[in-house]
Amino acid sequence: MNYLLPQFVAEEKADILLISEQYTDRDTPGWVSSDARTAAVWVPMRGIAESGTGDDYVRVRVGRITYFSVYLSPNLTAADFAIRLGVLEDAIRDVSGELVIGGDFNARATEWGMTTTNCRGRVILEMAARLSLVVANEGNTTTYRRPGFGESIPDVTFASETTIRKIRDWHVMEEYTASDHRYILFDIQDDHRNRTRERKKQTPRWNTRRMNRDRLAEEMQRAELPSIGLPQQLSGREKAEALIERTTRLITELYDAAMPRVSCGHIRHPVYWWMEEIAKLRKDCFHARREAQKALKR
Repeated sequence: MNYLLPQFVAEEKADILLISEQYTDRDTPGWVSSDARTAAVWVPMRGIAESGTGDDYVRVRVGRITYFSVYLSPNLTAADFAIRLGVLEDAIRDVSGELVIGGDFNARATEWGMTTTNCRGRVILEMAARLSLVVANEGNTTTYRRPGFGESIPDVTFASETTIRKIRDWHVMEEYTASDHRYILFDIQDDHRNRTRERKKQTPRWNTRRMNRDRLAEEMQRAELPSIGLPQQLSGREKAEALIERTTRLITELYDAAMPRVSCGHIRHPVYWWMEEIAKLRKDCFHARREAQKALKR
């Protein structure tokens, strides 16, 4: 999964990844692991404002949201599980603001799609109630599949009451992962961030290092002053607004004629070793795996 992850990021344009029980850590910017190296968060393209770690969790704050990635081993005794969950609860309680918590909890509860709730599931739900966290899982699609071991939903996403309203399209993907666990993908509709993006899209930028100064001088000599031709009946405010609009349009036209614009979006290219043959092999492998799982059920 560790080798396929960069390609998944490129294809899905993923901003933040919560990872449980990774095989190895990536030596890359934006990667933070838990103390026991059983959980990680990867932020490929954005800055991390703050981070913290424990044995079973790692947290990072990106923008106004703090993200936790968690892994609780299925081999823990009931007493150890309760202790580690208490440590996690204390860490979550110390964080203010919006929260998203995702991970492999190795627990069962009807609240996230299982048919029954076990002891682990009950204590997790009690913790969530104390912290005002809401389960974000939708439906009952299994997130874990292993031949001979059946299917389950150990991977759970929680969010604070403020954040849960922003989560859209939470779903389990049918993507091949080279793991017994499947990718979970969802969007967080951050209105503030969207408005910032829209402003960036509306404000053009130019590559001044590639400016053709002679062309710019020629265009300026031919250009008509923005004040020429303004209607005389306009009031003072209306005349000022019309002058600003004309001046802005003139500057844009001059810059477009003299230098190229800069793209404002991040272009995420496939990893260097990715090719159509590998993509086909991944597709064939996923198909064969699904057929094998169907045969086991029959």
